[in-house]
Amino acid sequence: MSVSASTPINIRICLVGEVANNTSCSEAARTFNMPVVTSETGLELIADSDWLTYFVLKDFETPIYTAILKSTHSILGPPAVIRVAALRGGLKRNPRPVYNYAMNGIVTCFSGIRSKEVKKLVNYVHAMGGGVRDGMNLRITHLISTHSGGAEYVYARTFGLTVVRPAWVYAAWEQRNQLDFRADTEEFSNKYYLKYFEGHKICFVGFPADEHKLMLEILETNGGAHVELDDPECSHIVVGQHATQVKYEPKSSRAHILKSDWFWNTVKNGYAIEADYRDSLLPDSSCDKLEVCKIITQSESSACKETLMKKSSMRFNYFMELYNTESNYVGILDTIINVFKTPLEESLRDNDPFLHKFKIKAIFDNFLPIHGVHKSMFEQLHAIQAKWSEDCLIGDIILQHRDSLIKAYPPYVNFFDQMNETLMQCERQYPRFQAFLKINEAKPVCKRQRLRDLIICPVQRLPRLQLLLNDILKHTNKSNPDYLGLEDALKAIKEVTMDINEYKRKTESQMATFHTFHDIEGCPPDLISSNRELISRCKVNELSNTLSGREKEEEKVLAFTVVDEEVDKAVYLKVLCKQVMEYTCGDEPLESCTSQDLGVDVSDENLSTSILSKTFKLAANTSSKVGCVLSSMRTPSKLKRALSNAKISLFGSTNSLAPASQFPPRRSVSCE
Repeated sequence: MSVSASTPINIRICLVGEVANNTSCSEAARTFNMPVVTSETGLELIADSDWLTYFVLKDFETPIYTAILKSTHSILGPPAVIRVAALRGGLKRNPRPVYNYAMNGIVTCFSGIRSKEVKKLVNYVHAMGGGVRDGMNLRITHLISTHSGGAEYVYARTFGLTVVRPAWVYAAWEQRNQLDFRADTEEFSNKYYLKYFEGHKICFVGFPADEHKLMLEILETNGGAHVELDDPECSHIVVGQHATQVKYEPKSSRAHILKSDWFWNTVKNGYAIEADYRDSLLPDSSCDKLEVCKIITQSESSACKETLMKKSSMRFNYFMELYNTESNYVGILDTIINVFKTPLEESLRDNDPFLHKFKIKAIFDNFLPIHGVHKSMFEQLHAIQAKWSEDCLIGDIILQHRDSLIKAYPPYVNFFDQMNETLMQCERQYPRFQAFLKINEAKPVCKRQRLRDLIICPVQRLPRLQLLLNDILKHTNKSNPDYLGLEDALKAIKEVTMDINEYKRKTESQMATFHTFHDIEGCPPDLISSNRELISRCKVNELSNTLSGREKEEEKVLAFTVVDEEVDKAVYLKVLCKQVMEYTCGDEPLESCTSQDLGVDVSDENLSTSILSKTFKLAANTSSKVGCVLSSMRTPSKLKRALSNAKISLFGSTNSLAPASQFPPRRSVSCE
């Protein structure tokens, strides 16, 4: 991008201190065709309002840097100048100092880090060309955290985002002077991935010696620390089946008391939701509670054991896991509605609401259909649990609710990011609402979870339900009348999940198209259509000045240079060529001309707009069947110029641009 027209006409580059002795940087600075000066500190140039100065500094942590930062001028690092010069792009007036572009395209979010350190990390990320957001959303690529767990971590793991420690940022900054360095490569990032138990201090109770030893090794390998039960910093108590039947009272009120399944599922999947493993800690939970068993007679005890032995098939055990997790899940949905949604709606009647009604609807409206279908499912599961038999029909329950699941989940999953972002914005903007959340999140029914932790549960429920049904099916005989029903139920859940993913993909694609539309200055509004899908995008600089100048009404000549180093120009032009042909040429063949065919010398550094225009007109006259001409100008051996030019007459005159609705569903290519 070139410098904005609102900036002063006089533009210069100042090489500060030892940067003046950097040959590569000095040569790169002189390729921009503007005055290049040197200064020991650059401070004498700050007050000169007749010039916009790009100060090139070696060190971003000195008093000189701080003084220049307070001015209206721009600050760059030597690697940034060298890279922009190599791409043959104009200097961009950045709102923040940019040392290099090692994090270009990376968008980060921070979790569990002290505010003082976050400020330092944010500055480093911005200085390396990266972005920072307050909360998780579709654009986030990396979560930076000191510990696993929490709403942000669960979101990142659910949607496959990269989760790293703060050391990743510091290590990237240490390599800031390496010109070809990228912070998001697998080779570099794998040293700083956040481990499964990072930041957790865990106590194991009731495990045999050999299993206890193995769990300790796994815990330490995966970033956790082992502590004793009386340690005030204990965060998790993992209870085994050999634990004594007592109530555990850790010194830390924040410690989670969990079944061993939580530990092993975390190792298996990278994370596990604590709420799914809090209740029914006793392995024989299908029998009466311990307090009741103490007062029954010996004969009754024998009868209880006999009933338990009859029920203790693997099929029954996995059904109980389905039953318990469904019970927990319905409880979470009840909590969201009864503890948060209903009181907020009641506050509307008092004319003193915590939130506007539209905000409440944006956050909570999509919960009700999910709550209704799962409450109905749980009632039927409860009936089976009360009168268990090996031939009970578990699969039929899922099949009966298939249509309701299909209707309930897509709106929730598709708009989860917007809902979550609205919730976080309301927390920041409305102190009374924030106080309302703090008070209600402290209630025992919330089990030390924030509302943000609770609302992600529906996103994870269907994949977990699929795994549980699969376990039950594996331990169901083919002769069992429930076998075929379970198979159909599994297929139904997979179909629902696939439909949700497809709906989400389409929604994200439409949002990407919408964002691209707003990123492109002067983009035709007819580009936006529900029938169109974003194929590719490429950052370019305009060479022809056509978008900002006046041209003949019948055509526009557009010339660009590719500045996105991550885009393969040849591959991108093939994609663009194919899309243009589909729109304009139909079944007619697309003809290609090289610069030699047109008699144009592309090695000329002073290739002007008039020559480009002449080239396009000459190409247009070569054949009456040519609907568009793409000319890929080969880069000279010394990389003097890299051009990608296109004359695209998609709809003839721009005045006769037809609405998108008049065209058949097609894919579109956009450049930003």
